[in-house]
Amino acid sequence: MKRRALYSASRVAAPLPAAEPAAAPKGRRFAWRRLAVPSLVAALLVLVGALWTLQPPRLGEKDVEAVVKHALDTTPPPPSATQAYEKIIPSVVAVRAMADDGEEGTKGMETGKADWQRGTGVVIVDSGLILTNLHVVQGARRIHVTFFDGTDSEATLVGERPEHDLAVLQAKSLPDDMMPAVMRSTAGLKPGDEVVAVGFPFGIGPSVSAGVISGLKRDYVSPEGKRLLTNLIQFDAAVNPGNSGGPLLDTEGRVVGVTTAMLAYARGIGFAVPASTASWVAAVLIQKGEVRRPYIGITARSEELTGGALRDGQTRAVRVMGVEPGAPAAASGLRAEDLLLTANGRALLTVDDLQRVMVLAAAPELTLEIGRAGGVSTVVVSPAARRQAA
Repeated sequence: MKRRALYSASRVAAPLPAAEPAAAPKGRRFAWRRLAVPSLVAALLVLVGALWTLQPPRLGEKDVEAVVKHALDTTPPPPSATQAYEKIIPSVVAVRAMADDGEEGTKGMETGKADWQRGTGVVIVDSGLILTNLHVVQGARRIHVTFFDGTDSEATLVGERPEHDLAVLQAKSLPDDMMPAVMRSTAGLKPGDEVVAVGFPFGIGPSVSAGVISGLKRDYVSPEGKRLLTNLIQFDAAVNPGNSGGPLLDTEGRVVGVTTAMLAYARGIGFAVPASTASWVAAVLIQKGEVRRPYIGITARSEELTGGALRDGQTRAVRVMGVEPGAPAAASGLRAEDLLLTANGRALLTVDDLQRVMVLAAAPELTLEIGRAGGVSTVVVSPAARRQAA
């Protein structure tokens, strides 16, 4: 059935030719607009009203202050250098080492005229065991430490580790409220992490400086070429002579390293022995007085595996640079250019990792997983009881 035309007021409209549509009467031509416009306006008013009810109310000045205060009260501030300093200061000591142990030396210490070295130390055990740098106390006949509360005490050398420039001291007199420092694993450290250095630069302090970690697994050679330290933390917090042996902290006040060196001709380049290394070295020194490292007769360095991982995603290993003829390593078949991947099941990322396994190993043999010519094999070495290079 055909629909009726709605453009005319007539009851029945005759069919119209398509080419010539009938014109609507002039008075009713825009009748639909008079109906549609009010409806559209009403709809817009409803929409605006709905949007208005969804808008948050305007906040006054007092309302804004209340919101900010609530946020500050419920959100703890991030750790800062100030907090790190306050946590570590009961554990930091000033170290003075003298070559003269006679009466004149004692007076010289009191008057400041004696020939003595200044440094810093950090208490690691509440019985008065202190970790510091070996170069601060090496060759000293008398050692004095001053605690945070002014308590002055003589100290004795418990043990030393030249390869890491570390020494452990035992203080004879202790303050009542002394606290040992908290050591943190350095496995999760990354360049850019904030660090804080605390110590007695030029005997002034305790002083604090802040910076970031600039790099990891760095090597350092002393200006005289007598010391080679490996696997160090590089940082840019200001340190000077006298900071040696002091703690390098994270912002929560935990020790991540022991400050050991700086480049005298540069600014913002300091080095620290990682706390993970210092901890095991200190433990062995406390127990045995020295670190007897078994000898296998190689020279080695840690390096990145640029050609890709050889074992379980491991991208760093220890490269054998040379093998001493007749040494245990040579007898086991180790060769120059071999990559040491693991030792007794422990991944070797640095030379320090290898030294740690050899020192702490209970078994007389060292099982090494090595990479050679693109493949992986196992070598068993029987270290000799001899204190030399690895």
